Amino acid sequence: FQVMFVAAEEEATGGWRLPGLELSAERVETGTAKFELTLFVTAAGEGLRVTAEYNTDLFAEQSMERLLGHYGRLLAAAVADASQPVAQLCWLSAAEREQLLVQWNETRRGYGGELLPEMFAAQVRRTPASVALVSQGRQLSYAELDGRANQLAQLLRERGVGPESRVGVLMERDVELVIALLAVLKAGGAYVPLDPEYPQERLTFMLADSSARLLLTQRRVRERLEWLAAQDLEVVVVDELESEGVAADLPRAISAANLAYVIYTSGSTGRPKGVAITHHSASVLLRWSHELFTPAELAGVLFSTSVCFDLSIFELFAPLTAGGAVILAHNALQLPELAAREQVTLINTVPSAMTELLRVGGVPQ
Repeated sequence: FQVMFVAAEEEATGGWRLPGLELSAERVETGTAKFELTLFVTAAGEGLRVTAEYNTDLFAEQSMERLLGHYGRLLAAAVADASQPVAQLCWLSAAEREQLLVQWNETRRGYGGELLPEMFAAQVRRTPASVALVSQGRQLSYAELDGRANQLAQLLRERGVGPESRVGVLMERDVELVIALLAVLKAGGAYVPLDPEYPQERLTFMLADSSARLLLTQRRVRERLEWLAAQDLEVVVVDELESEGVAADLPRAISAANLAYVIYTSGSTGRPKGVAITHHSASVLLRWSHELFTPAELAGVLFSTSVCFDLSIFELFAPLTAGGAVILAHNALQLPELAAREQVTLINTVPSAMTELLRVGGVPQ
């Protein structure tokens, strides 16, 4: 065991009586803790003496002083009202309660009310020539990515996409996927990400449940998923559209309270459930990320998470609203194979994947 509690009714003299001798207890400093923590409680006059012996490799003196203070207040509270359950006894000082309940909860920020496409457009104006997207040897600058997304956004607007419109995005991971997501947002709609590897039953349910009436896809996906032809929705094959030069941003048609995307849960407890996120919530996430991560850390973010998971919002839009590059991969374990692997400055993935990347030396130095 690592922790020991020692309680005695009075200062120990061993109960010995030796003729001609007066016995008294003396505190002995051993210099070496036998356990990680030992708490000694002994009677001392009308009170108690509490002493802590601890491993200095594990605990600082300040931590032990705080622990003894908590214990003292806990005992005092118990004596003051012995009818109270232990769980309701207060062991924090007034300063600690103020810190926990007030100071550390003072998290209000003066941002919010922004739109994702406008945050991206602002970065386009700041760094139009910088690399925005890297995928399988292809690169797009901020200006190029913005122009391609604007072209598709105009087509979507012409086909009725606007506030609260849900647009399915059923595409494999490449440049066109990122263009499609941006285009839906620029048109004022909300995208519903769909993974081509999902079962047909799940995909058809998500399309119907989200009330999507328009679907963006690719030629190879449409050819592979023949059941798409029977769906009651308009299908736009993004890689069959012709590029028509540079297109400007569309006029603003939505507010921060409108939907930005609808991501579905895994459905492990039943049917998948659509979680609808507004531009306001997403923009708060991005502003937080800009406070937490430096521009250097966001300079090359690995975009390896499926767009069907909410972490993809950070991986895609945090760099695109901070001047960084999105480096696209099919999954995190593909990193060592990427031509742009040395450009990666930030990776988000599960511990098992990161452990494997470290094992094979796949994390950029």
